[in-house]
Amino acid sequence: MVSSTSTLNIHFRPNSIPLRSFPWQFFAFCFLGLLTATLGGKPVDEVRRRHLANVELLARGQITLDLFPPLSYLFAMAVPESALRPATIAARLISVSMILRQTPNGSCRWLVSTILCVALPFILEPWQGLKDMNAGEETHSLNSSAAVAACLLLLSLSNFRSRSGARLTGARQVSVILAAMLGCNAADWILTYAIITTRDIYALSSPKICSSWRQLARRVAFAVFRAIALPLVMLVAVYGLLSPFSETAGGRNHNLHFLDASTRISLSPQQPIDLKALGLEQHARHIPDHALIPFLPLSLYVPNAGFLWGSADNDTVSSHMEETGALPMAVYFSDPIGRRYPWAFEQPDAPGDEGLSKEQRHFVQSHLWPKALVYLRSRIDHSYLGTAPFLDIEDGEMEPFRRFPLGLHAERSAATVWVLDYDPAADTGFRLYSPHRDCHLATTFRSNVLDQDTKSHDDLVHPETTGTIEASCTRLVSKSASTFWIIEGRLHHPRTLESVVWRARLPPTLRTLAETFQRGCRILRAHVSLYRWQNRYGHHLELVPSPLAFSRLQKGWETWTERLIMLLFLGIHSLFLLARQRTGRSLPGGHDSFIPALICWAHVLVYAFLGFARPYGYDVELAFALYGLRVMLR
Repeated sequence: MVSSTSTLNIHFRPNSIPLRSFPWQFFAFCFLGLLTATLGGKPVDEVRRRHLANVELLARGQITLDLFPPLSYLFAMAVPESALRPATIAARLISVSMILRQTPNGSCRWLVSTILCVALPFILEPWQGLKDMNAGEETHSLNSSAAVAACLLLLSLSNFRSRSGARLTGARQVSVILAAMLGCNAADWILTYAIITTRDIYALSSPKICSSWRQLARRVAFAVFRAIALPLVMLVAVYGLLSPFSETAGGRNHNLHFLDASTRISLSPQQPIDLKALGLEQHARHIPDHALIPFLPLSLYVPNAGFLWGSADNDTVSSHMEETGALPMAVYFSDPIGRRYPWAFEQPDAPGDEGLSKEQRHFVQSHLWPKALVYLRSRIDHSYLGTAPFLDIEDGEMEPFRRFPLGLHAERSAATVWVLDYDPAADTGFRLYSPHRDCHLATTFRSNVLDQDTKSHDDLVHPETTGTIEASCTRLVSKSASTFWIIEGRLHHPRTLESVVWRARLPPTLRTLAETFQRGCRILRAHVSLYRWQNRYGHHLELVPSPLAFSRLQKGWETWTERLIMLLFLGIHSLFLLARQRTGRSLPGGHDSFIPALICWAHVLVYAFLGFARPYGYDVELAFALYGLRVMLR
């Protein structure tokens, strides 16, 4: 008899909701209809088209950078368009099933109900009634992935245990991280992750788990480290595994200028140039690893701006300044698909070179030395890059901070002389200083669009793929805006290969794993750069806003439904809190109702009172509110 009772306690919770009860049956069917009929808001057209453009690039094998959840791309490519609506409804049915009947993990009844929730929408999809549901609206993959994310967040409130009863450590954190990578509002998943981590750390204080203070400290430290490292490791792994590594497969570059220089070097199809091909093999032992070679065609790259380009419209520079008052576009930064603008360094003869022998002079002139005076010449029209020739200012008019426009000169002059600031023994880039204007060649990060007729293109990312960023000679400029890197035209030095020999010694599996994580780290850093750049300059420049800046569009009845459910849950929870203060009785549901209330209050504070954009709708908010109502009114 004891054995039978224990078996029942394992498979069925005593607090599960009896569906035979009429009030709960009415409650279930009402909110089941609300959840399946509400799409959680509709993405605005800009976000929808932008997401589809990125999915198309990834499907072609083209790397792309944008601030969408990484798994939402995989979801859009894996789920056919005809199955998006059934997938959305199935995800909401699973959410309702978890809200109404909480059974332990591994329960056959919970498994059967989940299978039915998934299969039912696909079985009924051919029916015209289901097809006409929300008529006139197209279900987007972002809606479906957000519905799945809400299921995963609800699942994180469960106590993951194996069939033997042992807790599956970290399973709830993994569930929350997967929800964030599918598409979930930041306030929802961050707070849920923090609450779950805090509960897990608090559970370690039980004497049954940790018998000594030393063991407790060790486990708490490991739990904190796991909570911090797990999101980063999973995000790096997803980016490394799912992101292709080509910059030309999709036919255009979308935000690739946010990649760092090492990534662009690895993406470049051009191989490094051997010293033997340049006739410098006799000086290979004495030429530094990262030395710059004069007269060698180079492509100059600045992260977050692109490649330095020049144009042959220098005759219109002066008139452009007089008419618009803006910097001319004789020199600019751009990142077109599969094209580079070649430059080459030239250096004048030093005064002491006449006394050197032919071999000594050949070695001295074989590479550029630090602080050398150089000219930067275009290999297209053979003009020299310098400050604009018409801007002549007196010494008394010098200002602490000023930007000078750039121009292309037919002849060498004082305006085209640059001082090369770099370390040839380290791969740290280089800077070009103009002693004539006391400024550095740099980017202003101000964006322009080459094709002014952007409205004729049915492509939201067209302005970004054809746009340019200003270049100028700026005083007191930051190193990040004025440090250039060589992408094409690098040396194939024998000593530069020694740093990657260790990879060849690794087993194939470990080598592939190391390359995947390295690629994922690079792509993650590029997304961080894109996010920081849009936060810093997006409000001041005329750019296409980030997808995180748009909230979902809601109909009037959807808005009132959300407000009604939130008011009902938070109102009842607040009344129970006041009653607890006056009577001393315990809160119905205990922590099981307090956690959904805390998440809902945070959601209201961040997105309703503070006014932050809510890009992924209110699926999670409704799910947690219904879960809290179910716990308190059981």
